[in-house]
Amino acid sequence: MARFTFFSGDNWLKDPRLDPFREAVWQLPRDGRMVGHLISSVGPMRSFPALWVKRESMWFGIVWSDGEHERYLGDYGPRWYTVAELEQGFYEDEERGRLDARPLAGVERDALWDRYKDTL
Repeated sequence: MARFTFFSGDNWLKDPRLDPFREAVWQLPRDGRMVGHLISSVGPMRSFPALWVKRESMWFGIVWSDGEHERYLGDYGPRWYTVAELEQGFYEDEERGRLDARPLAGVERDALWDRYKDTL
């Protein structure tokens, strides 16, 4: 008997636009001062109608420099509001306003990902 897995990754199409957001860490500076980090990942989701449409979504959390953690949020296509902001080099926060956004790579990204990945 075949086993049904609702989020089976075997035949899930990956959206190449979301590749920069897979297990990513973004710096959020303002006026040369680090304000926080945005931690993002991409995962499968089902969407309406009737949950048979397979798509991906981008999930992200923010860790502010003062130690405060924002609860994680999701960004869903087709409009991709947060993805579009980050692609343009900024992130708009309701309380803190517009911040620059720069993706990290290498050792610094790895260390911050290991430290903050559980915030997602």
